[in-house]
Amino acid sequence: MKKRLLIAFALALMVPWAARAQSCTQTIPFFEGFETTAAVTGYSSAGSVPTCWNAYSPGTTAGYVPHVVSGTGNYVYRKTGENSLVFSAANSSTNGARKYLVLPPMNVPLNQLQLSFWMCPESVSYGSITVGYMTSDDTSTFTVISTYPCSMAIAHIGNGLQVNTGLDVELVLSSVPATATRLALRYEHSTSSTVWSCCIDDVALDYIPTCPRVDSIAVEAEVNSATVSWVERGSASSWEVVTKDTAGTTVDSVVTSSNPYTFSGLTPNTPYTVTVKAVCGAADISLPRSKAFRTQCVALTAAVLPYIYDFE
Repeated sequence: MKKRLLIAFALALMVPWAARAQSCTQTIPFFEGFETTAAVTGYSSAGSVPTCWNAYSPGTTAGYVPHVVSGTGNYVYRKTGENSLVFSAANSSTNGARKYLVLPPMNVPLNQLQLSFWMCPESVSYGSITVGYMTSDDTSTFTVISTYPCSMAIAHIGNGLQVNTGLDVELVLSSVPATATRLALRYEHSTSSTVWSCCIDDVALDYIPTCPRVDSIAVEAEVNSATVSWVERGSASSWEVVTKDTAGTTVDSVVTSSNPYTFSGLTPNTPYTVTVKAVCGAADISLPRSKAFRTQCVALTAAVLPYIYDFE
């Protein structure tokens, strides 16, 4: 009886594919912050997903099917609003190592779109979220587009609303086949039987911008200088790079064709923020991407070390 109830619960979350295609097609731009879906406060409590979405878990426990959560309960992390969606996985028969969340169909091919969402893991040591697409309710049709290990994110600080944690994912879907209309997210944790969780929030789809913003900013800071590098996701060959201190004062600003770019004149052991924009044309500049960093301390030398007195 328990197994039949679980199957019924799982099927209730899985709106038939044909029905979704006819009545659930979404227009672009599309946004889901999970705020209008009935939420539970527990990561392991049976819950719901938004209308026309699909959730699947191979485990035998209904509470571990991906679902919308709210409040400040354990392993409940959100970026905005009150709700988010939680994945929980483990290498066990009760939980299941792979969890799937399928978005509604869109009214344009996915290869014209850009996906963005926020993810926040319980631990950076366990799990990953993979973006893919599916052609039916059969999860064996899941085709990988890109994977984001939890190690790329900043783990939660407490529960509930998170500030300066998680990872903002932004993915251009131009490589997806033109026939694909259904995106899916897969959370996977198969390294142990211990349950680990990851929440997502603010899922959005929009047309690919003419000038995509850069990704994966990295900074190598020295005492008085720093070198910033990034991944160009479009076709830009020049970039606007601006460095500011914590007061918001600009200490370096340049449009450069160099990636990486090194700026100097910084103060030792001081926090800064560098912002990079792709420049695709005189009136076509990307949205910004920023990263905080701190310069290194001045190394102590024998000339500046204090005398040490031995009174023995």
